[in-house]
Amino acid sequence: MKRFFAALAAFMLLLCVLSSAAEEGDYDGQDDAEDLDSPGAAVPEGAFPYSSYGGGEDEGEPEPDEYYDDEAELDDYYDSEPVLDMTEQETESAKEKLNQYAGYHDDGWKSDEALHMTYVGLPDGVSCKTLLYSGYDADLVIPEKIGGLTVRVIGNSTFSGRENLKSVVLPNTVELIEERAFFGCVNLRSITMQEGVLMLERASFGACTALEEILIPQSVEYVGEFAFLKCPLLSELTFGENLREIGPNAFYLCESLKKVTIPRETELDEASWEGVPEDMEIAYLD
Repeated sequence: MKRFFAALAAFMLLLCVLSSAAEEGDYDGQDDAEDLDSPGAAVPEGAFPYSSYGGGEDEGEPEPDEYYDDEAELDDYYDSEPVLDMTEQETESAKEKLNQYAGYHDDGWKSDEALHMTYVGLPDGVSCKTLLYSGYDADLVIPEKIGGLTVRVIGNSTFSGRENLKSVVLPNTVELIEERAFFGCVNLRSITMQEGVLMLERASFGACTALEEILIPQSVEYVGEFAFLKCPLLSELTFGENLREIGPNAFYLCESLKKVTIPRETELDEASWEGVPEDMEIAYLD
């Protein structure tokens, strides 16, 4: 029993020594106020801080900062993409043509009250991108110009959820239809695109459950992921000789799709035909 109490006393003495050493700062890094791994440390002059929010015990509280010596390193960290959300799969010619529209004109958002369209000027100063349609027309013809600017881009979610729309005619000036542009237009039966359109981005015509007819221009080069998601009444689609690529799940849940015609050299994702009817025919241009 005596030996037990002697060992316990020695153990308690050792704990006291270790605790005293810690309080005096005898271990590395505890008192280094400039340690960059410490939350709340001062940002070095010229560095670009990045704070990650979420994921901690207290929602909304920043985690420790990480620092980068120059802007190039920060760009690498973000692995940022152009404003148009171009992907590596999209064709170089389309990128060159459309990247000039990847920003906004300094004048900011504008509205055409007669057309019920909000839009924004593009950097070239002569063209624009649609932002939001708030009208109630059943049959809509979009003019070549809005506010004196040529319509080049149908912007992200411009017509998304407009249940009143039954038909839309786009002008021959449009070159890009951004993601979700017509998503959820459940009464849209037909859409007419003119030659000049290069890209149909992700889910651009997704959930258009009444869509029966869509004429694809010969100029289209790229069809994005889920472009025609859940368009159950589409029965046939024909693409022109300029088509270069079809993204994954482009025709997912197109239950009535019987035939798709494409060029033989079209690049396909392994999931391009995911979710289509088993008896759907893939035909090739002569």
